[in-house]
Amino acid sequence: MAAQDAGERALKREKERQKGDKLFCEKWYKRADLKELEKEHGGTYKRGKFASYEKRIVSEIIDVFLAERGIEREDFVDDLIRKKGLRRGWFNELVRRISAKLPGNRPLVYIYDYIVRTIHPDKCRGRYTKEEDKQILDFYSMHGPDWSKLALQMERTRSSLSVHYWYLERRGQVPWGPEEVATLRSAMEEARRAGRNEAGGAWGYVSRKTGKSITRCMRMWFDVSRRQEECGWGDREDWTLCQKLYDLCVEDETEVNWVELAREEFGTWTHTKLKVRWRQLSKRVETENRAMEDVLEELITKLAEKINPATV
Repeated sequence: MAAQDAGERALKREKERQKGDKLFCEKWYKRADLKELEKEHGGTYKRGKFASYEKRIVSEIIDVFLAERGIEREDFVDDLIRKKGLRRGWFNELVRRISAKLPGNRPLVYIYDYIVRTIHPDKCRGRYTKEEDKQILDFYSMHGPDWSKLALQMERTRSSLSVHYWYLERRGQVPWGPEEVATLRSAMEEARRAGRNEAGGAWGYVSRKTGKSITRCMRMWFDVSRRQEECGWGDREDWTLCQKLYDLCVEDETEVNWVELAREEFGTWTHTKLKVRWRQLSKRVETENRAMEDVLEELITKLAEKINPATV
């Protein structure tokens, strides 16, 4: 009886899983919505390249569908690229028919993109030129990611343009505007106040706030920090760091909560950079067989002599 109950529970869980997986094929979900759906329901959907048997199924269904509808292939391609088929409803029917026949649970938008990539007359246009790169960047700055509109102008596929823009962004060819840098600073500050550290979820949070990739956010932040360090850190900041460490009354640097110190006292300077700076300062004096308190007292005295004592 126990074995039978366990089998029934396993069967029920499998049915629930399959039902959850089918959710991904029921509507025309955007990619971001698919990821959220995956998190909420715990299911998963099929990604990656189409296998040879999947390609064969798609091709056969398209041939049968066009024959049934009396649609010429040239008209089909034109309607598909210009999305007339979507407006007329027949393409929705075609994609759903393909989805029902494909094993697994390919989302409708993935099937659509595959068909467009396969039959698009400009799918083999070769590498992008520098002139095309500039056209993409100029268009994006004015209209945002309206790749369908740009695809008609450049005779490239929508997915190809989207991927190539991502590539340009990764290479750092998409410049940051002043407002975007300000958003980056604000997001980093919010992440710090929330207690996130850089090895945790901070970069993902900053990426969502700025709309940039994690890699681009990291590169720009390090560049901003470097420029700030070059013009915004001097003897006074060294003195402040030593004074804050002295106030902590610690015997060794391992007792310092560098993350908290950076977040509360030093703005854009990360805890890692503070620790590195402290080690650089400690090399200016004799440290062997000396307590950290004594080392800090000597550094504070020397640094105080280099800045205006009245403002220390």
